[in-house]
Amino acid sequence: EDVLASVPARLAGYRLPDRYADLEGAALIHVRGSMSVSFAIESAYFNLMAHHAGQPLHTYLRTEAPAVIGMNALLAGDADAIVQRAETLTAAGFSAAKLKVGSRPVEEDIALVKAVRKALGPGTALRLDANRQWDLPTAVHFGQQVRNCAIEYLEEPVQEPYDMPIFFEQAKVPYALDET
Repeated sequence: EDVLASVPARLAGYRLPDRYADLEGAALIHVRGSMSVSFAIESAYFNLMAHHAGQPLHTYLRTEAPAVIGMNALLAGDADAIVQRAETLTAAGFSAAKLKVGSRPVEEDIALVKAVRKALGPGTALRLDANRQWDLPTAVHFGQQVRNCAIEYLEEPVQEPYDMPIFFEQAKVPYALDET
């Protein structure tokens, strides 16, 4: 809230440049202490520029962008509810599902991932997100136990970003970054 409260004063009298390249170096979008506020300002800029150009945002950003983008379903709740929902996703039109891991004991997460993979079947991508909950040994153990479950990627598996390549080398599970 404090960071957002400072934004209107920073924007007062500011004329948006016509090109993103001119905005990129501006202190306007680099709000210290909040990547999410910086991202929000940048997103607002792109929306304004697309509106000014009379284009939908997706074609403003990339002329050949597809008109429809597939979304993954988010699997949440207790283990039984997660597995039940996973069984319905393909029929509902989802081609991917994302499961949050790391908040349960690791052995429970391993069992849940295996149950979800079985419920989804082979045609639906399975993405996992650990939100940096594990130390390296725990993440590697988890990865080794689920790597045969056709995991598309495991997002933020370890607490320390520099451990990501070590995680991949030992677990053989692709990883992805988000907040990091």
